[in-house]
Amino acid sequence: MEKANFGQIVSFLFGIANDCLVDTYDVGDYRKIILPMMVIRRFDAVLEPTKEKVLKMKEQLDAAGITDQDEALCSVAGEAFCNSSPYTLSDLKSRTNQQQLKSDFILYLNGFSQNVQDIIKRFEFRNQIDKLSEHDILGLLISKFTDSSVNLSNRPIYDAKGNLVQPALDNHTMGTVFEEVIRKFNEETNITDAGRHFTPRDIVELITDLAFVPVKGKIQSTTYRIYDGACGTGGMLTVAEGRMQEMAKEFGKNVSIHLYGQENSDETYAIARSDMLVKGEGVQANNIFFGSTISNDGFSGETFDFMLSNPPFGTPWKTDLKAWGDIKKDEITDTRFRVNYKGEDFSLIPDIGDPQMLFLANNISKMKKNTVLGSRIVEVHNSSSLSTGKAGSGPSNLRQYIIEQDMLEAIVALPEEMFYNTPITTYIWVLTNKKDVKRKGKVQLIDATKIKTSLRKNLGNKKFEISKELRSKILDIYMGFDQADSKLSKIVDNSDFGYWEVPIMHPLYDENGKIVVETKGKNKGKPKADKDLTDKNRVQFSYAGGVEAFYSEEVKPYSPDAWIDWDNIKIGYDISFTKYFYDPEDLRDALDIVSDLNNIHSESTQTLEKIIEHAKGNAVLQTTNMKDSGNKWLGKIPAHWDLVYLWQICAEQKNKNSQNQENNVLSLSHGNIIRKKDLNYGLVPKDYVGYQIVEPGNIILRLTDLQNDQKSLRTALVREKGIITSAYVCLKTTQNPRFIQLILHVYDINKYFYGLGGGVRQSIGYQELKNMVIPIPPEEEQKKIVDFVDTKCASVGFEIDRMIEQLKQEIALLGQYKTQMAADIITGRTNLSEIDYALISDVPTDHTEEVAEDAE
Repeated sequence: MEKANFGQIVSFLFGIANDCLVDTYDVGDYRKIILPMMVIRRFDAVLEPTKEKVLKMKEQLDAAGITDQDEALCSVAGEAFCNSSPYTLSDLKSRTNQQQLKSDFILYLNGFSQNVQDIIKRFEFRNQIDKLSEHDILGLLISKFTDSSVNLSNRPIYDAKGNLVQPALDNHTMGTVFEEVIRKFNEETNITDAGRHFTPRDIVELITDLAFVPVKGKIQSTTYRIYDGACGTGGMLTVAEGRMQEMAKEFGKNVSIHLYGQENSDETYAIARSDMLVKGEGVQANNIFFGSTISNDGFSGETFDFMLSNPPFGTPWKTDLKAWGDIKKDEITDTRFRVNYKGEDFSLIPDIGDPQMLFLANNISKMKKNTVLGSRIVEVHNSSSLSTGKAGSGPSNLRQYIIEQDMLEAIVALPEEMFYNTPITTYIWVLTNKKDVKRKGKVQLIDATKIKTSLRKNLGNKKFEISKELRSKILDIYMGFDQADSKLSKIVDNSDFGYWEVPIMHPLYDENGKIVVETKGKNKGKPKADKDLTDKNRVQFSYAGGVEAFYSEEVKPYSPDAWIDWDNIKIGYDISFTKYFYDPEDLRDALDIVSDLNNIHSESTQTLEKIIEHAKGNAVLQTTNMKDSGNKWLGKIPAHWDLVYLWQICAEQKNKNSQNQENNVLSLSHGNIIRKKDLNYGLVPKDYVGYQIVEPGNIILRLTDLQNDQKSLRTALVREKGIITSAYVCLKTTQNPRFIQLILHVYDINKYFYGLGGGVRQSIGYQELKNMVIPIPPEEEQKKIVDFVDTKCASVGFEIDRMIEQLKQEIALLGQYKTQMAADIITGRTNLSEIDYALISDVPTDHTEEVAEDAE
């Protein structure tokens, strides 16, 4: 689907939310309505063409006394699901009686086949019907969702001449729309779910390429099973199926593909199940299992040919321990995570705070061993999977288990800011138990962190994408193996990742300086170790001569009385991309750095003098008579100023917009009022019932997300007549409106309401706001203050911003100078005695990062 159409659908859905749900639902609850209605309308649109045939068949089945009708009706519908009610959603638009509409809508929902009933149940949508009906929203909601300007079906819409009117909404785009809606609703309510990361289409396509392209010539005309243990909305399974079918067709093979997935979030599980049904795969919809993959494996004992996944990371999995019987993690006996390796009990269990490696271990347990292809695993991980955990810990053991069995084929480092919900660098792990001969005993590391293109418009934290051409570049590097560009690809022996953790013991001395010896046990007569002096040294497997050589060369010459604790040597494995791809920048000459520092310091001094002169000569109000305001965070104010409650000078305006009365939609952005139609937001609602009308001179405030970084930027002065959503508070004041807006702009309302809420408030209402105490000067002084802020403050603000940048440049150059001087001395290019301290005597040394922050 074209990106423009994706944006159109997202805007369409948000328009519905703003038009229908405002004043009845909190923004955080919009998803309870929009998500299930999105799925229901998708089902409805798919079934519309065969509705009459289905109703005729139902009449025949009723006449024959057949009660179990789903299979026959679905067959007539030509889908894996059906609806046997007399209605479509479009039929319900004409209902004017709310009770009749509610009754018919429930009848419509009950008409869906049983496989859809499970989906509706997961959304808990029936719990909302009474509220929607009582607030007269249900009919408007149905009318909006059946608007012909947007197609939620999986089939394209053409006009009578065969021209494309609306493209189809494919399954992965449906999942992407779902994720964007979730992200935006969370953004509005300051909710984040950092552990869950919907996988963007470009990353999914790279994952599927890495899974299938290396073995596409080995694909046979047979059945293949694809599994995702953290399937989310099922988008990765859908794309994987299509990609494998393409490659099979390329080689003239006829493959049968079965999809399997597991998901533990009700909403995403419902989306995944619904898309399987829309694809026409009724049986496969039953292969989407609900529950936690970690503690409730839905496919225990089964094996798969391909396993693709983007598991959650950085989120605790304590609930899984409770599901196992409220045990400790060391008591886990699940054979996916605790294996017998080299005749020993081997734990693969990571720290309780991060589950991602459990998903990898789960996949490894499901690998096929007796097929030509074996199994291929492609998973997304963050950096902690590379090196977290000391020798002998679960994560290190899992890396050892994978690498020593020669299953790790490659790891690809992706650019930062590739995912919607996190900006961090991620890595794609590629595992197989049937490596090509040339790859045996080796791992390919690919640095693709610079292989990216910028998005035209950011999607949450996602600022970059990997285009089709760049995806081919990464794949070429992968397929090229040892012939690839050595700057982007390193071929590493398996053993290079392993090391021994070697405890070096030192003797314990008594108060007389004599070595204390063991008096019992197997070490009787040997020196007793001073536990406080134990060193744990990492000795790489690649160290020539191993542990013995390390001791002889690195320890004994310096500590001849030290010894190795052979009984407690542990094996560890980690993977460092920095080690193989570190590319140090050439350092500048120290004299050049000093010269730049002196120049910038001179400029910043001049800028500071300008600011000081401005402060001396531009006092707005000449007053020395001050009084205590009674508020410790407000401090003293001029004695002739009044202190009033906000409600005494401001009245809340609630002038609701009627049908098409006003359509100039305004929004608050970074302290300014802007017209939404100038922002290229895509579709806008056809009507604006329920919006608030605002007039010039009104003050609007956004009273949500008070703990974010925007602080005072949630207020602005209205300059033109228009309408705003009810998410804003609109005020009319008896004072100078610009002065009151400035007061609210600079007032520390965050601290004020943070205190009211005990430190946890995210939003407040006008009832709390109106009791805030406001300092009010005489009208003439209000005008002077406004004029000064709008003119002179603007000019000096430029100088302040300029000095901030100069200070930051000085800090950066000082850091360069420090690094360069250390490098010159360490490498012998400069002797301490040769440094001309007079040369750098004028270099400022008291600037720190805090200086710039304070100035800002």
